[in-house]
Amino acid sequence: MLNVMRMALKDIEKEIREEGKQKIDEINRETNDIIKSIRDEIEDKIKKRVERIKRDGEKEANLAYRRIIADANIKAKEMLENEKNELVERVFEDAKRRILNASDKEKANILKKLIDNGKSSIKNPKILVDRKYSSLVKGGISSDIGDFGVILQSEDGVVTVDNTLNSVIERLKVELKPKIASILFNE
Repeated sequence: MLNVMRMALKDIEKEIREEGKQKIDEINRETNDIIKSIRDEIEDKIKKRVERIKRDGEKEANLAYRRIIADANIKAKEMLENEKNELVERVFEDAKRRILNASDKEKANILKKLIDNGKSSIKNPKILVDRKYSSLVKGGISSDIGDFGVILQSEDGVVTVDNTLNSVIERLKVELKPKIASILFNE
């Protein structure tokens, strides 16, 4: 009987071990399933984050690229406009140089035209002319105006017309710059 009991105990022990092993296997399967599910969920979240970061990075890179291109275009246009303005300014500087290098006869004719132009605004004006050019103007008052051309003043000194070379060119720039640019750059 002792043997039978031992056998029964061994069978019970074996059964308990098998049930325990089955339970452990079942717990391991469930744990592995849960771990796999969590791992899949984490991987999915990571993939989504990576995709979002990648998309955001691409958008930002695209925006930066567009910004760089836009800045480069603006800078190029600015440089082109500066070059055009310099060329137009050279035209005016060349005109000044030609007038200042003209013969005395040509300078006298230019001064006469400047005086006639000023007389349309002032009757019987005082005509001021730089000492350098006073010999070219009859009836002009020699003065230190520091520029080629004339300054006409009314007798009471209230009205003044500045027809010096620099003043005339500055007034003409407003009118002529667009025309000169059009000729130079076919605009």
